[in-house]
Amino acid sequence: MDMKHFLLVLAVLLSCLVLNGNPISVMYVSRLWFDINGDFWIHIGPDYDIPFDVHTTQVHTGSGVYDFPATYEQPAQQYFSINLSEVIPGFTIDPVSDFFFLDTEPWGQLTWGNLDDYSVNVHPLSSGQSAVHVRVPWITPEGPQHIETWVKDSEVNTAELFNTDARCTINLHLRYENGDPVINYPVYFYPDPPNYVYQSAVSDANGDISHSSYAMRQRVTVLGSSGTPLLEQLIFCEPGETYNFADFFPNTSAEDEFVPPALARMIVFPNVLNRLSGNTIHLQLDEEPKLKQASVIELYDLKGRQLANREIKAGEELSWQLPELGSGIYFLRLKTADRELGTAKLTIIR
Repeated sequence: MDMKHFLLVLAVLLSCLVLNGNPISVMYVSRLWFDINGDFWIHIGPDYDIPFDVHTTQVHTGSGVYDFPATYEQPAQQYFSINLSEVIPGFTIDPVSDFFFLDTEPWGQLTWGNLDDYSVNVHPLSSGQSAVHVRVPWITPEGPQHIETWVKDSEVNTAELFNTDARCTINLHLRYENGDPVINYPVYFYPDPPNYVYQSAVSDANGDISHSSYAMRQRVTVLGSSGTPLLEQLIFCEPGETYNFADFFPNTSAEDEFVPPALARMIVFPNVLNRLSGNTIHLQLDEEPKLKQASVIELYDLKGRQLANREIKAGEELSWQLPELGSGIYFLRLKTADRELGTAKLTIIR
């Protein structure tokens, strides 16, 4: 195995470890930006003492795959900035709509696009802005974990590694139709994608919630008692900006309690698949082996991409023959036509 493939395998293994509760993970690109001349820069270096050589990786954009020229001499310091437009002959990247990642860090891909493109991670970087690779604490099917993602910063501060002080604020006011506040009610904030992890906050005595977060893409969701969204808003947060929302609940009196929905507990067994265990999984929802209504089970990868799904009839046992999948972490989502029933994590080792 050559050094390039060794480092790639090492990085994937370390990523799997962090998603299984181990605090070790490695990120290589701390920050990226376009300068006033339109040149594309990255600030690079591992956040742990893991050997890294730019000549063992390739740069991916929408225009192609690029190697660092053999004549490029990597700086001796652990962290350094590179003008890729200058260092790599023929390097092309679109500041309006494109993507970027290193093949030693494929899970670190960043996508950006026009304001009407809802599939990207961020909208295009404005003058002076940069994108920063950070870890954000989320609630996952396995409990609290830090998930790597990209956020915006209002400046280019390479001294601040894998973090930024830039934040946005999301304010919500929950009230009944007669104006009374909805008290102690949860609101969920999803990175969207993925939609199996979230942060949450609860309304105060005035029915208000103020949520401060990194300037990142997120979906704000308020669920009704049936699980149907009363509010679902996708926001591409910008640094320093504030977003205000109000939501009305159907109850006409604060004395008529509006009970928030609870997600069921979904169990997957086996939850670790290897070459000997095959590709069939079995699921239980709140310890019930069968569902009472027709549902859909969906399979997602770490980037929130749906890889497969299967319809499940009412009364059918929850078993699924998965497609062929490579080693990694995957997530399952079980839902009906109008609500999510549960989520679970699946690990595959080949």
